[in-house]
Amino acid sequence: MKKSNLILQAAIAAALASGSAAYAGNLTGTTTFATEVFGATQTAAAEIIPTPVTYTFSTPGGIVINPGGTIYMYFREAGGVFTAAPAAGDISFGGGLAGLSVSGAPALSTDFTTVRVALNNPVSNAVNVTIGVGGKVILTPAATRSISGVNTTLATAGGAVTMQASVATTSSLPNTGTALPSDLETATAINIAVAANAISSTMAASSAFPFNSTTAAPNVTETQRIDLTAAAPSSRLTTPGGTLSNTNSATVVNLGAFRFTNSTTPATLLDGTTAYTIALRSSNLTGTVSGAFKSGAGSAITMTSDAACATVVATAAYDNTSVPTVATFPAAPAFLPTTATNYYLCYTVPATTGAIPVTQPTLALTLNKTAGTDKTNTVGGSLYNLQLNGQQVDVRSYIPVGNTGYTGFVRVINTGSVAAPITGQFLYENGTSGTAGVLIGSLPPAGVQTLTANQVETAIGAPTGGAAARPRLRVTAPTNGMNVQSFMASPGGLVSDMTGAQ
Repeated sequence: MKKSNLILQAAIAAALASGSAAYAGNLTGTTTFATEVFGATQTAAAEIIPTPVTYTFSTPGGIVINPGGTIYMYFREAGGVFTAAPAAGDISFGGGLAGLSVSGAPALSTDFTTVRVALNNPVSNAVNVTIGVGGKVILTPAATRSISGVNTTLATAGGAVTMQASVATTSSLPNTGTALPSDLETATAINIAVAANAISSTMAASSAFPFNSTTAAPNVTETQRIDLTAAAPSSRLTTPGGTLSNTNSATVVNLGAFRFTNSTTPATLLDGTTAYTIALRSSNLTGTVSGAFKSGAGSAITMTSDAACATVVATAAYDNTSVPTVATFPAAPAFLPTTATNYYLCYTVPATTGAIPVTQPTLALTLNKTAGTDKTNTVGGSLYNLQLNGQQVDVRSYIPVGNTGYTGFVRVINTGSVAAPITGQFLYENGTSGTAGVLIGSLPPAGVQTLTANQVETAIGAPTGGAAARPRLRVTAPTNGMNVQSFMASPGGLVSDMTGAQ
């Protein structure tokens, strides 16, 4: 009889649970916020408003609250704090739960991390209220009564504000560091606010094409070179054909491409509803292409909407006083990219006949924002490595130094009009190749130099396999004409021309 009275007294004072141990409730509700919103100048007072958070009860048989009884629900945040305690009207019920009310204003802990909500069965109800499995308590964050102090937490993709919840018969209101009361139910913490990049960027040098997007036609791997065989050597580009070049032009080369793209899973502004997009929050695109560009009438660095570099959307201004040359976008007017759209960087060489410098330009672009508190988005990296075309000869009759009795010679003749370094590299029978090295530092136009096998192997190393090796010797040079002869001297001193074996 005494035990029954104790149970009855507990029920009158607070609530009667159907079990002696706490059950696991379920907490749901997650909103993705854009990292871009949390720039360096964003204030700690900036308030995010996530989607409603729902606690779902799971106690078998339900939690019974008799008239006048009260239980307490707790919500605790980490990674942010409550800006203020929720209003009673921010708490609602679902899942068939009826008859409960919020007793008084929800209370906030002194460290602003924990909210306590008193759930009461009014005396006037005159009947017990059972919170059955599936009953829901919903916390709907509102402006000025939501979450702040999240600048650091949400400034990086993957950052999260977490919330845990519990249900108890006791009304203490602890700060973080002290466990929540949870003698009735408790729920594992969830992420109620997560950070993700709303805008992504990518780029590629034209040598790494195709570089495709949903709105751009395919493009081809670029192979253009500075043409040493042009009437004025190095003043024009090669035209290798449409399958090997995006422009196939003697005066224009595609250096690479970039694009900015809105996330397909929207990340929102502080309001938790409005998707953060390029068009909504960006003002213009600025930046540079830096390289050893040739200046002069007709020269240009442009941004185009097509891989053939025909449709210009922005033109850069040159700063010819700098080394390397810096081309700055935009010269005018302001330009804003469209999401998921390829834009190409193109170099038009001048009409003058001077040599085009060898260069590998670099790209650095910034998508600027309309709000000073937003972070910019950037894209950058190495563009197309624009090199000279040249000559290549494979000496198939090369005799290594390790082969006793016979001595090999290689005679290189620069038949072109451009002074050039001469490079050598062994090609092995198994299809592999050795390390390339400089055989001749610079061979002038019409210049000739004969190298012994000793000189060759001093420059590039002995071939793998020693005396038994039978490598080919590849000779290359960035000039518009080159011949290579090979000779063999027998033990008796007889010299034979082996050039016909090349």
